[in-house]
Amino acid sequence: MNKKSWIFLFLGLCFLLVSCGFDTRNWPRIVLPFEREQLLEVSINYHKQPKGEERKTAEDLITTSDSEVLNHVYGSIINFPYQETIEKKIDSKNYWTKVVIILFYQVDGDTKEYHLTYYGYGVAKGIIVLNNGEAHFVPGDFVSALYSNTKNYFHNEEAN
Repeated sequence: MNKKSWIFLFLGLCFLLVSCGFDTRNWPRIVLPFEREQLLEVSINYHKQPKGEERKTAEDLITTSDSEVLNHVYGSIINFPYQETIEKKIDSKNYWTKVVIILFYQVDGDTKEYHLTYYGYGVAKGIIVLNNGEAHFVPGDFVSALYSNTKNYFHNEEAN
């Protein structure tokens, strides 16, 4: 085979491997200990390490009590599937992205916090650490997308 054929074969195999999805229909979903109406504020701390061609580090912190953003964040989190098996080890140094989400909510007049920490290791692999400290595999990088959507919301609001 010539070089061009090998390249097309390689690209085809990459596409095939990336398109292999997970059947998450029977996976548990994140359960929050409060209702949307109790959510007061959300803080999203985003950190991206340099990987591959992208040699830049990015860091950002978003804190908001905007009702529309709170609805989006709450709805995204409670619908997100994770694998039931608890991960025994987390590589907290060699991630691509790390996103820490802190949800501030009110119960009986007291403000409480619920923490989620996500470590992304590429397009199709991530680990989410729930508030109770359990770490679970998650397919894809929904948390970085949640951050990006929230960031875009604020850019669009500023433009208007």
